[in-house]
Amino acid sequence: MDSRQGIGDDKQATGDEGQGPLVSCPATTQVLLIGYGNPLRGDDGTGWHAAEYLAQTMQAASVQVMCCHQLTPELAEAISKVGLVIFIDAAIVNPAQPDQTAGHIYCQEVTDLPRSNPSSSHHLTPAILLECTRLLYATSPVAFLLTMTGDSFEYEAQLSPAVRAGLPELYNHVYTLISQYAPNFKDMIR
Repeated sequence: MDSRQGIGDDKQATGDEGQGPLVSCPATTQVLLIGYGNPLRGDDGTGWHAAEYLAQTMQAASVQVMCCHQLTPELAEAISKVGLVIFIDAAIVNPAQPDQTAGHIYCQEVTDLPRSNPSSSHHLTPAILLECTRLLYATSPVAFLLTMTGDSFEYEAQLSPAVRAGLPELYNHVYTLISQYAPNFKDMIR
């Protein structure tokens, strides 16, 4: 079975009837959660705050949680040592999409390298970071990006009410993704 198969892929192996898809990584697989953003810019710190919470609730040595202001090439080494990486970030609500509101969560598998490369690390995306990992370490873990739309990106150290209200759903997305790749996931939560 291809370890890159993800959510919604028709070729997934299935577990017991009614439990949904189960895709497992090798027993030695570790999970890396990377929450990024600026915790002093309101909702931009969503990834950071989520990662801090998840670090307190995940107890397995096979799960590593990192908080950072932005993605940097140095993260490629840590990514090369895991079978699953989950990036958590915030995004500004798109005014062209009137149905989009703060606290909405998007989940996408990170697979394709963008067409243009950034000129600096200030614009490093999860896809480019995975490509760096592949080129430097000859490995490419399964990766997902969870993005929550924010309401306020002003200079403040707290999240907006809409984002705070959406955090439990964000955590559930993380738990769901990990449970599809780590069969003993229930033993990882405190």
